[in-house]
Amino acid sequence: MQNGELLAFQVDWRDAEVNLHSMASFACRLAVDGDGRDTIHAMWVLARQFEDEALSKPTQVWNTFMTNVDIFVREDAR
Repeated sequence: MQNGELLAFQVDWRDAEVNLHSMASFACRLAVDGDGRDTIHAMWVLARQFEDEALSKPTQVWNTFMTNVDIFVREDAR
């Protein structure tokens, strides 16, 4: 979704071959950095069912959620 400079999207981390049993929600703001490059400032929350790569150790309720922030910068196509 987009509303002006604000964006929101979700990712379900599975495809036809792999299901990581996790989903993420992103809330973002579009901006231009000091070098004139388009940037997305994002805060995200990841919910995961398992805490190990083997998908054998279920998460407890208190550690189901992870949150962080990222900045994505558009690079020039070369």
